[in-house]
Amino acid sequence: MPSSCKKTVHLFDCDGVILDSNKLKITALEFSLNSVGCSADFTNWAIEEFRLNFGRTREKFFKILEKNNSFNNCSFTSEMSHQAINLYAERVMSLYLKCEIIDETYEYLSQLPFNHSVFVVSASDQAELRSILPSRIPRFDSVNIFGGPKEKAENIRSILELCGPEGVVFYGDSVKDGLAAVANDVYFCGLTKYSADPEALVSFCRKWNANFYEHCMQISL
Repeated sequence: MPSSCKKTVHLFDCDGVILDSNKLKITALEFSLNSVGCSADFTNWAIEEFRLNFGRTREKFFKILEKNNSFNNCSFTSEMSHQAINLYAERVMSLYLKCEIIDETYEYLSQLPFNHSVFVVSASDQAELRSILPSRIPRFDSVNIFGGPKEKAENIRSILELCGPEGVVFYGDSVKDGLAAVANDVYFCGLTKYSADPEALVSFCRKWNANFYEHCMQISL
């Protein structure tokens, strides 16, 4: 990344952009739903709903599960949801401590000029990310890590209030990331290599005339 880069404020999603964690989070969800007694049909539906809609906050996703009453053999009650979300959170904390950092993103970060601002914008729990990411990737300051329960679009608005609207780019791997960028009129780079649903991401980028790449090291802004 040359020092003359016109983008000086860099927003990174976490799962599938910083950490190779999408598949691990799907496994964590499956474990949590099985542990509270969900039927196989309900669990399979929930996993696919999760995979196709990465980028929603944890709270919003589990509320969607609670509202689905189309499975006769599984009533996902608020009590089951509370238990499952706690189990899921424990698993996610554990996987964040040990899952692989995406090499291409790490290298890309190392090439960004130090006078550029670097943020994380994720649907994952903000407190969890702030407790883990800075120790794994020192370029990320905990105060510059934004996550759930606030939505990504809202967190991007907060960053724009801090930094202004010019020279901002958001690197994401999901349609939800792209929509959050569009909502804030922010330049978006779609990253497909570690995405849970790369086909949908590519379709979104083509529809909105946004650039997409396999990974960060292919980007030249």
